[in-house]
Amino acid sequence: MMTSYVLFLVLNLLWIYTVQIPTACAQMVEIDPEDTPFPALVLHPECPLWSNDTHMKRQSLVTCYSAGEIADLKENNDRHNDVRR
Repeated sequence: MMTSYVLFLVLNLLWIYTVQIPTACAQMVEIDPEDTPFPALVLHPECPLWSNDTHMKRQSLVTCYSAGEIADLKENNDRHNDVRR
């Protein structure tokens, strides 16, 4: 049972990836074509991308956070939670 579920998930991800590649490629062709898979994978679930490649900020398909920005978000969230207690 688990094997068929895992296969379903893998096939679903491959389908999503295949559908999003043209959109990501059109945006990334002038920035860095080798990085096309990264925005393509996060386009469908609309989740942010974590990358320290500064050129990823030039694309407008998905929000991209650097490690420093993620640390800042975590720190702000921790401070906010401390204030609420």
